[in-house]
Amino acid sequence: MTKSTHAPQPGGEPSGERRPPRPRRRAVLVGLSAAVTFPLCLAAWASLPAPATGAVEKAAPPAVGGTIRAAAPAAPSPTATPPGASTTAPLGALNKELATSTVKGFLESVAAVDPTSKSLGAKLSAVARGAIVDELENEQQELESNGWTQRGKATVKSVTIISTNLTATPPAAVAQACVDSGKVVTLDADGRPLAGTDPAAAHAALNIYSLQQDGGTWRITARTFPDDPAC
Repeated sequence: MTKSTHAPQPGGEPSGERRPPRPRRRAVLVGLSAAVTFPLCLAAWASLPAPATGAVEKAAPPAVGGTIRAAAPAAPSPTATPPGASTTAPLGALNKELATSTVKGFLESVAAVDPTSKSLGAKLSAVARGAIVDELENEQQELESNGWTQRGKATVKSVTIISTNLTATPPAAVAQACVDSGKVVTLDADGRPLAGTDPAAAHAALNIYSLQQDGGTWRITARTFPDDPAC
């Protein structure tokens, strides 16, 4: 039997086996490198900080039509009325219509009062106060002491405002009224008209009334007569 004269290659493979081609080995190395690199890239991307949202939320609204619209200012809260503050409307001037109704109301109230009433001021408080009440009480006492009575009611023919002073405390005014007392008759104790109180002889006369305003209501406070009372 003849021995081979070829000695084996040191550190290598037997000469009878074929070595794998070098390009295939490079492809395997490249694939392994890619498999390792891709997970590392994913981990690096995931570790990046998320974008801040506060800046986006606070960003100004986009302009519309090239014009930036500012936010509308908040409406001011209503101011509360201080406790005890007056809510009454300012007092108005005394006009002719109001003066006429005031004088008419006064005369009607006087005619409706019971001659024997002892609380004249309270019964006339809605239309009169002050000196005029004292005057009417004196007239009432005179009638009672003489046994006289009155019947009928005076009427107002016209009213003229002489002056007003709304800056006074309380506001004041003076009005002149033509009062027809022809239907007012004073009777004696026997029920007969007193001399000078005959309705046929009676005539209208001017009455000058002083008025004051209190709580929005005009009231008569005094009465005088001019030198020539005819009207």
